[in-house]
Amino acid sequence: SYLGRRWLDDVKRRTSSGEVELGAGTEGSRKRKPPALFAKKVVGIELNPIAHEYAQENVILNKLDNVELQQGDVKEIVPKLGKFDRILMPLPKTSEDFLDIALNAADNGTIIHFYDFSKEEKFPEKSIEKIKTVCDKKKIQFKVLDSVKCGVYSPGVIRICIDFKIE
Repeated sequence: SYLGRRWLDDVKRRTSSGEVELGAGTEGSRKRKPPALFAKKVVGIELNPIAHEYAQENVILNKLDNVELQQGDVKEIVPKLGKFDRILMPLPKTSEDFLDIALNAADNGTIIHFYDFSKEEKFPEKSIEKIKTVCDKKKIQFKVLDSVKCGVYSPGVIRICIDFKIE
């Protein structure tokens, strides 16, 4: 997938990386060359018990010993995990609802991949404004690193990713 290639390219360059995925516990383990092969540690959290089982199977099939999978609610689990270098938020329909949790798990230098749906004519401004609103409330500075169109959701609506860094 496009996400896997982008993440893999950057994780390869990092010597120490903690990764957390909010709401999609399998992203780090399901690629042909899983990004988890190159990260120091990957934490995947999945609410759906069946999806969690598939994630566990992927970890075993890919022989990954640096992946920690947890089944449960991100809102309850993430606050107990500490800080991360990179946070993936690959569920565009609900990422905005979890952005405050992601920011609490971020330190200066953390990169967050924020997925969203956007009308093509409002890309990327509307999604960046969502990030800015939450960051402003928490008095957090950020810098947009990249904004990418990742796919089509429906006519005129695209799936996008805003990569931003906490400063």
